[in-house]
Amino acid sequence: MKKIMFFIALGMCFTSSVFAADLTTGGVSEPGAELRNGSDDGPLIGKLSAGVRANIEYDENSYAVATAHDKGTKVYATAAGDTKIYTIDKAGDEVLVDSLDASDTSAFDTGWTEM
Repeated sequence: MKKIMFFIALGMCFTSSVFAADLTTGGVSEPGAELRNGSDDGPLIGKLSAGVRANIEYDENSYAVATAHDKGTKVYATAAGDTKIYTIDKAGDEVLVDSLDASDTSAFDTGWTEM
């Protein structure tokens, strides 16, 4: 349930000008990263939980975001304009890797399962 609430809150907060300082497109955050508006010292939007990493792909019109706990077994993801949450299994205890290849729902065309 926490993950679903995270995606809802994240989807409401992200626009083309809202980025986390440590989440560049195609990048994976450190666990517990802070999500800020525009820059390192922009207003705090939220903070990932300890052990949770985020991967994001974005452009000026859209975004796709995935999150996973370092010790979890699944990656959860969604995209702008999509009401679905997608999952994919993680291999063992690996941490979240750059698993998104697009900034829209096409990021989930291969290997992802709708919830």
